Amino acid sequence: SVGRLLMQTRATHASPRWRIALDYAGAIMLYESARAENKLLQDASGNVMWLHRSGAKLYARAQGHLKLYLESPTDYGTTSGAIGALLPALPRTTVELGAETGQLDYASGDDFDFTFNGAFATLRYHFHPKLASEAGIARRKLDYLRASFANAPSDFTISTQQDDFTALRLATSYNARLLMQARLELQRNRSNRRVFDYN
Repeated sequence: SVGRLLMQTRATHASPRWRIALDYAGAIMLYESARAENKLLQDASGNVMWLHRSGAKLYARAQGHLKLYLESPTDYGTTSGAIGALLPALPRTTVELGAETGQLDYASGDDFDFTFNGAFATLRYHFHPKLASEAGIARRKLDYLRASFANAPSDFTISTQQDDFTALRLATSYNARLLMQARLELQRNRSNRRVFDYN
């Protein structure tokens, strides 16, 4: 059996120029037959948007997630944030430009810990209020704390793992009584630890 205690709260503010939202959710999950999985979950996020009379929107957002295991040393936390702009271009068309950063940190070791910095751009077209399509690109530079050998067979220099990640995305959404989405994403990762290269 599983015991759960959940809590969620939200605060919002809206004015002709500002949109602000703050969210927090917490949970305790207790497992009778798997005590090592007993944990405390906490999620928090915040979003601020400024609306210009031209239709342009500037925003900043941040979020954090913390998972604390009560009876095993596998706690970890993640944080991320982004700043960006939504810019009206041609009629029915919006361009989104932004930059982001984030990190993952395990309490028990550094093997999976990393930080990232990146940028993204998206072009959206609204055929009508219920139907929209978009094309986007995102780039991230990931820096891991774990050691890595260089890719060259003759080079045995040890350094930390570094990845360059790129994603290209095409998507269409239809929002009526139900939200329907179709999405195609191409990903490419290049690392100084060759085993993590993929397309």
